[in-house]
Amino acid sequence: MSKSEVIEVAEKLYREANPDSKMDVPSFAYEMVDRANKRRMLANRLDMSLYDYCKMELSNSKNSK
Repeated sequence: MSKSEVIEVAEKLYREANPDSKMDVPSFAYEMVDRANKRRMLANRLDMSLYDYCKMELSNSKNSK
């Protein structure tokens, strides 16, 4: 797992959520994906890509509200 994967996933998720935004990806997006990656490793969910794991977490958080 490389830092470049965290960067790539954070940028992809941010652009999906904010397709019309002209600003740079905020640092909190990278921080959130980095923390999600740590949770993924602790949960031993390395069978999922980081992107898929983040999407699952986002879906779960929307469903719990």
